[in-house]
Amino acid sequence: AYKDIKTHINVGILLGIGDVSKPTKLTMFTDVMSVPSNSEQYKVKILELFNSSSDNKNIFDKCKILVVEDEQINRIVIEKILRQLGYKKIYLAVNGHDALKQYDFVNPDIMLIDIRMPLMNGFELAEHVHHMCILRNTEEPKMLGVTAQVVLEDDIKPWFKDFVYKPIDIFELDKKIHELLNHSQNSLK
Repeated sequence: AYKDIKTHINVGILLGIGDVSKPTKLTMFTDVMSVPSNSEQYKVKILELFNSSSDNKNIFDKCKILVVEDEQINRIVIEKILRQLGYKKIYLAVNGHDALKQYDFVNPDIMLIDIRMPLMNGFELAEHVHHMCILRNTEEPKMLGVTAQVVLEDDIKPWFKDFVYKPIDIFELDKKIHELLNHSQNSLK
């Protein structure tokens, strides 16, 4: 059974990278809630949630994620979160131009794209990837925008499937990735 709760999750302490906590609304298994959130046992139970099913292991082994983020600390945090969740094929790009250079080599299933970057912002990169896939007649990766700003519905382009907000909530990111993969699990590259 699931239940909605409001809690403070200190993602930084959970991952051992410092204090980046924020209030958030989460959906999780009720047995995790029986363990104090500041205990080592809680950390173990949370990780068991994400790594328990054989379907997840298959996804974690196959899914290629390209993280496009200009701030080094944010790249480190996002990579650490994804590895903590069990993803193995994680590639990092420092800006939109770097992402385009890596794109053919990586052939990502999912792209996590920072919206505010110099040279080429996230919207421009997503549009470029979208048109590139049309020209090549290839499947478009699922693109998640990453932002610290409020995103208005008018700003969402059809090629962005969703957004995650900074500081990144480990549970929200995992939920959104799984939702995207559930729509395309048979087509992991």
